[in-house]
Order: sequence, then C-alpha cells, then structure tokens
Amino acid sequence: MLGGMMRMAPVGLYEQDSESAFALGCELAAITHGHPTGYLAAGYLAAIVAEILRGSQFRTAVAQAMVILARAPQHEETTVCPQRALSLHDRSLEPTPERVEQIGQGWIVSA
Repeated sequence: MLGGMMRMAPVGLYEQDSESAFALGCELAAITHGHPTGYLAAGYLAAIVAEILRGSQFRTAVAQAMVILARAPQHEETTVCPQRALSLHDRSLEPTPERVEQIGQGWIVSA
C-alpha cells in the first residue's frame, strides 16, 4: 500500500487546500489501491504536504491532516499508525527496530 503513498506528494503541491489534496490523493490512490487503508494513507500524506506548503509547521500539518482523515469512512486502521508514530516521538524514545515495527513495516500502513 506504500506504492499509493509514494505518488502523493505532488498532489499536495498541486492542491494547496488540504481538504482538496486529501480528496484527490484518495481518489488517485484508489485506482490501484482499493482498500481504504491504502487510499486513505495516500490522501493523508497529500494533505500534510498541502498544509506545509500553506505555511503550517510539520506538527500542525500532521494534526490538521489527522482531523481530515478522522472524518473519512473506515479511517480507523489508517489512523493508528500516525498516532503510534507521534506517541513514540512525543516520548522521545529511541527508534529501535522493534519500535519502528510497532508503526508498520514500511510497505503497508496498518496496525
């Protein structure tokens, strides 16, 4: 499912409104990644890029994209990964292989 995400940064460059970037990112990723976790993760990344381009700090962009993601049907599985990543970051934990594995293995966005 990471294949859908890796194509989404340009969507955030094109659609500078994070809501629009999320929607277009989801739509484009759904062409090849029909599972909600695949296309929602792609839309989430596009929304983050759009927010950053609008001048938001990274953490603010992530939070805004999370709000948009949370409104999407079937978002629960997708939402878990960024929440875990932020939790690990907030606790200033060393990014050991075991901790990174808690977030996912890098090729799929899921719990």
